[in-house]
Amino acid sequence: MHQQWPFHRTIMVADVERFSDPARTNLNQLAVRAGFYNAVVQAFRESGVIWGNCEKEDRGDGALILVPPDVSKTCLVTSLPDTLVAAVSRHNALSPPAEQMRLRVALHAGEVYRDGHGVAGAALNHAFRLVEAPVLKSALETSPGVLALIVSDWLFGEIVRHHPAAEPGSYRQVDVIVKETSVQGWIRIPDPDIAQTFASPVDDLPSGNGTAADLRASGGHLGSIDAAVDLHQNMLGILNQTQSGWQQGNVLKQLADACRDQGRIGHAIGYYQRARTAFQKIGDDRAEANILVELGRVQRVGGLADEARLSWQLALRIFDKTGDTRAEKVRAQLRTLGDRSVL
Repeated sequence: MHQQWPFHRTIMVADVERFSDPARTNLNQLAVRAGFYNAVVQAFRESGVIWGNCEKEDRGDGALILVPPDVSKTCLVTSLPDTLVAAVSRHNALSPPAEQMRLRVALHAGEVYRDGHGVAGAALNHAFRLVEAPVLKSALETSPGVLALIVSDWLFGEIVRHHPAAEPGSYRQVDVIVKETSVQGWIRIPDPDIAQTFASPVDDLPSGNGTAADLRASGGHLGSIDAAVDLHQNMLGILNQTQSGWQQGNVLKQLADACRDQGRIGHAIGYYQRARTAFQKIGDDRAEANILVELGRVQRVGGLADEARLSWQLALRIFDKTGDTRAEKVRAQLRTLGDRSVL
């Protein structure tokens, strides 16, 4: 057997959360896969990484990506997480619940071997153990965002902590125990404000145009907001073990309310989006429309006018279909965005 020489690569492993969920049909899974690759390719391009120069192995519910050594690891921990969040969020905004996605991503670097069947090596095994870590799965499960990132202890020490743009302070060190592997890693949940963004029903909307002042004026009903966030996150953890979609939707709505009232716009947007998905799954059109109206208001506060317009247009479609008189209030909100289609 001739000598095998390894080659150095930055290693990225990405998995789609709950890809095999029974709610997804085969066609849903194909749509998720297409959306996944579109998002990753777009994120690489916007981060200055040439996708065609990377080696890829499809994993069904994700991918293994080997980045050439001439690509700085710095861009993979600075711009890539944020561009990936934005790309996945854009996909989700235009997709039905069964075709939306959230990702777990692991980053590592090391020596990789190649044979006639593909690639192998301890560094690859390490990266796969990171992405499979229960602590990473839990971090994404309890997050309002669309991405949970874990980097190896080596990559954090050599790259992340030396670059302020990588936001090293936003990482937390965790123990990774998977199969025979017991190591440390560093988890970051990229700011949901980079993504898009049932509080009060539409009837109770303030008369303002969705400014930050209007939101503050409608807040305060939850008492201690930090306490409310903690309470509802604990409730959500319990409800995630049940099949009660309606209860999950309402707890997510309360979490969104609490974050909104505290000015955590990105988190509020994420929780409103998850609440909408919960209500879509059980076919509660009225609750979905209420969520969409509130989501649009918070998106506008976050400076996401196009996303707010889309949310309000979707809500209006539901109200018109059901003959709900509140459609006129939504039209008024759309007019504040200069939407001439509702004039």
